Amino acid sequence: MAIYHLHVESIGRGAGRSVVAAAAYRRCTRLNDERTGLAHDYRAKGGHVAGGMVGWHDGPAALWNAAEATERHPRAMLAREVQIALPRDLDDDGRRRLVEGFATWLHDRHGIAVQWDIHRPDRPVEADNPHAHLLLTTREVGADGRFGAKTRELDKSTTSGAHIEAWRAEWERAVNAELGAIGRATRVDCSSLRAKAEAAGLPVAPEPMERLGPHAAAMERRGRRTAKGDRNRRRRARNVERSALATEWLAVADDDDDRRTRRQLRDEAVAAVAAFRDQSVVHPRPVLDRVLAYRTMMDAARAAWPRHWPRVVRWLLRRMWPTGWRVVATVGERLREVGRLSRAEAEAAALLAAVLRAEAHEERGWDRSR
Repeated sequence: MAIYHLHVESIGRGAGRSVVAAAAYRRCTRLNDERTGLAHDYRAKGGHVAGGMVGWHDGPAALWNAAEATERHPRAMLAREVQIALPRDLDDDGRRRLVEGFATWLHDRHGIAVQWDIHRPDRPVEADNPHAHLLLTTREVGADGRFGAKTRELDKSTTSGAHIEAWRAEWERAVNAELGAIGRATRVDCSSLRAKAEAAGLPVAPEPMERLGPHAAAMERRGRRTAKGDRNRRRRARNVERSALATEWLAVADDDDDRRTRRQLRDEAVAAVAAFRDQSVVHPRPVLDRVLAYRTMMDAARAAWPRHWPRVVRWLLRRMWPTGWRVVATVGERLREVGRLSRAEAEAAALLAAVLRAEAHEERGWDRSR
């Protein structure tokens, strides 16, 4: 089973947090904070599977103490953390390859140093929740280990959203590629619930669940109800009702689409018949009038000079040949046009009959159901 989860948050000194303590917790090790002189020991935590550094050639203690020393402001932002859920279908090697590849992509994109750690809790209740933590520096880090400029593209509200969306899309691509490589048909999708509902044609998106956190989750596992757990249970109940209503709404929408399509076909058929009638009345009539006038002139010449008719005909042909040829050509074109219109009228009439017949059957079916 694979689920999509990617959450980004900041670790700032203004909130009273220490990035050295955060790094020690995620690495499940002991690190000394040189700025405060405190030692942060999380070796007893357990659940650490693998970890590494990208864009930094030393350990996490040197990286994050240097980050603390670089930032002088009392409310400075020290690091960013990316929390991601890992597919249960992958083994430890596949997860390590996946997380390290994503950390390398972040380093190449922004020039930052990344500490990545994979966790799989030892407790049986949480053993099926493999996940990873990535700590990102807020400054570019050169090959010589020196901190450079701030990653302002991630600080500004006008540009940070686009970069986070790019992170989410890259993680989706990487996870699906890894699942495809091991022959799994499961795929993850980074789209929001609203976007998924719009793509499915649903009028309302389901409500998202609220993250319990470690303390509320532990209480829920012990059977004690929490406020967050109650809110999630109410949301699940509402989502079940929404799912049933959405199924009914889709059925009604499909029926409306069928009716709308038949109505459109009927209107097109009626318009085609009307267009044929208009063209058949307006266009061939002037041509036929010219043909009749030409024939009347020839009949009058034959009656006036019966004995000299052959010479009169030759004279008329020499005199009227250009006009006659234009008349004949125009008549031929008009007759071909009338033929095309006749076929169009036949097709339109057949279409109209089919539409009306379908509507009649449907109406009779509704009458029987009543």
